[in-house]
Amino acid sequence: MTAYANNGNETIVLLRAILEKQNEQNAILNSMAQRQSQNVRQTAEWQKTYPELAKRCVGAANRASELLNSLLEKLVSDLESIESDDYVGDYELMELIDKYGHRFQQLSLLLQTLSQLGKE
Repeated sequence: MTAYANNGNETIVLLRAILEKQNEQNAILNSMAQRQSQNVRQTAEWQKTYPELAKRCVGAANRASELLNSLLEKLVSDLESIESDDYVGDYELMELIDKYGHRFQQLSLLLQTLSQLGKE
């Protein structure tokens, strides 16, 4: 009987710990939702203040997408040209990263920003 009582107490302690963690996670999710809502309001306010620029962001986002796709095509071609039996050493890998990494990352960020600002 005492072993059952100990298990019952352990279960209660465990359930309280789970509940505490769930409450912490809920607080984090609420905070994230508030930040997202604030970002949406700020973007909408910016779009009202600069409606013409917001419209131009849509076209710029389309162009950035085309450039990103072109860069991606070149990267894929370079990767396909490497024979599967070839050893790709650190030097070759760094060449690919130097050639595409920074531009790909920056274009992706520009596309994301322009898309968000031009969103209706």
